[in-house]
Amino acid sequence: MKNLVFSCLYLFFLFNLYCQTAEEYYTSGLLKHEQGDFKGALVDYTKAIELDGEDEDALLNRAVILQRLGDYLGASNDYSRLIELFPDEMKYYFKRSANYIHLKQFQEAIKDLDKVINKDQTHKEAFFYRANCYRNLGLNKFAIEDYNKLISFEENHAMAWNYRGECKLKENDTKGALNDFNQALAYDKQLVDAYLNRGEVKMKMNDKNGALEDFKTAITWQPKNIDAYLKMARIKINNRSYKEAIIDADQAIKLDDKKSEAYLIKGMALKHITEYENSLLALDKALSFEPNLEEAHFYKSLNYLILKDTTKGLKSLDKTLSLNEKHEEALLTKGLILFAQENWEEAKEQFTIVIQINGKNEKALFKRSSCKKELNDIDGAIEDLNTLIPFTIDLIDALYERAVLYNLKNNFNEALKDLNKIISIDVNHAKSYYLRGMSYVGLEKTEMACKDFQKSLDLGSKIATDAIREFCP
Repeated sequence: MKNLVFSCLYLFFLFNLYCQTAEEYYTSGLLKHEQGDFKGALVDYTKAIELDGEDEDALLNRAVILQRLGDYLGASNDYSRLIELFPDEMKYYFKRSANYIHLKQFQEAIKDLDKVINKDQTHKEAFFYRANCYRNLGLNKFAIEDYNKLISFEENHAMAWNYRGECKLKENDTKGALNDFNQALAYDKQLVDAYLNRGEVKMKMNDKNGALEDFKTAITWQPKNIDAYLKMARIKINNRSYKEAIIDADQAIKLDDKKSEAYLIKGMALKHITEYENSLLALDKALSFEPNLEEAHFYKSLNYLILKDTTKGLKSLDKTLSLNEKHEEALLTKGLILFAQENWEEAKEQFTIVIQINGKNEKALFKRSSCKKELNDIDGAIEDLNTLIPFTIDLIDALYERAVLYNLKNNFNEALKDLNKIISIDVNHAKSYYLRGMSYVGLEKTEMACKDFQKSLDLGSKIATDAIREFCP
């Protein structure tokens, strides 16, 4: 009997010890938490939870510390346990969604945020988080709806305006995006991302000076912003300010000497100022950090081709195309090499691939027409020029080549239309007077032909001399 009483007392003692120990561990963890000893607090909270798996405070505080220490999976697991215990507590769904976002599990985060918003349709942070999830998933229209809602609650939410602008830009609403970035900066003039985004919009709108000003302002607020320097460098390359672009690229390299894009841009600029060997060194440096950087391989090919190393040039082009089989410039360049080698059939095929990617690639259309001419496909050559002429910036060249083709088909009247058009644009176009003269010869209008041959000769065309000798008495 005494043994039974002793056993009961012993079990009662252990039970009390168990309860006290869980509480003590929690209290110890809380003290360490408050003192900033997060790892020590984590150990104590874990021991408290091992002793009492339903301790809400211990689970919550451990989740908070795990999140702070970057263990988002561990934190989300603790919030999942809290949701099992307290399924109506929306704050745990919201907190778990934040960890899912860190884990890039955006769909899971949206499910949690849907619950929060269904319960409280004025929860601003939930709308913001869900909008960001949609944005990261590329669901821009859904994101815009949530940003709209948030802005209706808090009009001066600069980040909401900025992110909504990003979504509009991806939906090709350039003006809407510009307006949103302007609004973002009206509410927060130090929002660097908005300056960078607005600069991108201005570049699309061909306002390069405006874009440069935005990137410079971004650097004013954030002097070590590498992206701003690189964006400025790209604009300066487009403006043919290559040495200035190199200065910006070098500044980016000082901030991060492993930034592949900085070496790429520097290599591009060096190529344009004919420092081909130095360009190759910069491009190789870029590739040492990012071996599959397709633009670096492409610019290497251009350098090698200029240096007349066709073998290495083609090798770099092939590497570019292995990384991106639809790289328009690489395909075009390969076609031009084949064209220079008078490999008309393969060049034509190469230009055809380019045109399939971009039906308005002027050089590909023009060169494919030339290939077809060499292959005696005159109708096909004319068809390519018919496609090209409505939008080409080199209208005279296209009209002239079509006139040549019409003459080859003895379609002299159509040739005359093109040649008359050229002469109306450039009254001193010597070749067109000569070719028009030949068209008149075909139409047996010798007098008019001779006038054109003489005009061509007066403008410096030596070939007109032979025509005058042959056709003009």
